[in-house]
Amino acid sequence: MLRLNRKKGQSILIQTPEGQKIEVHVLDWNGNQVHLGIDAPRGVEVWREELFHIVMENKKAAKTPIISKEELAQQLHNKQ
Repeated sequence: MLRLNRKKGQSILIQTPEGQKIEVHVLDWNGNQVHLGIDAPRGVEVWREELFHIVMENKKAAKTPIISKEELAQQLHNKQ
C-alpha cells in the first residue's frame, strides 16, 4: 500500500492503464474524518468501500443463473 501525506487543498493523481486520470482532493478534515473530492471521467465508478462490496455481490448474484448450464441443457434436451 502506498501511503501519502497531503494537506488541505492538496491532491493526488491516479492514472489508469487506459490513460484516464483520477484526481483525489483533500477538501477538509474534522477530527478523525477526512473530506475528499474525487474528479474522475464519466464511466469510472467510485464507491465507498462498504457499498462497493454490496454492489459487487448484487452484480454477481444477478449474473448467477438459477440453474446450471448443464441442467438447462438437460431440460432443453428432454423437451425435444
